[in-house]
Amino acid sequence: MEIQTYNKDNVPSTHGTYKVGVIQNVSYDELVIALGEPTFNESSADGKTQVEWVVEYNGDVFTIYDWKTYDRNYTMNELTTWSVGGTRTPFALIRSIYRKINIHNFMDETKRMDITQEELENFLHKKYDTLQDYSVNIDNLNTYINGKIDTN
Repeated sequence: MEIQTYNKDNVPSTHGTYKVGVIQNVSYDELVIALGEPTFNESSADGKTQVEWVVEYNGDVFTIYDWKTYDRNYTMNELTTWSVGGTRTPFALIRSIYRKINIHNFMDETKRMDITQEELENFLHKKYDTLQDYSVNIDNLNTYINGKIDTN
């Protein structure tokens, strides 16, 4: 299931959402890797949020935001605990975000290694039952490792 991040021009209503979870140990830059740029990339009128993503996952709308940091610099450079708003449990969404971040980090690490495609396939098949669980295609990974595509 893909995460769809809305831009501020096509954002659906988030009326009735409330805090349903948190994402921990994740930086702003890592959220950008997983979700793209925030839907709202400016401070809210009351200053309680500095950035907010509005996303759809599995047909449900969620918000991901800093809460009451009142400090954009802190939010962008130090914050690692993010609130998740919605009307349903966010566990599958949060798992998908962690997965995207981990894939990016893994691909970044393997790019620096001298590793053959066969070695990479063997490692991934041992680590994960199927690559489809992690939305990774071996050919794309191999191409990335050779520096031919951008992961963003």
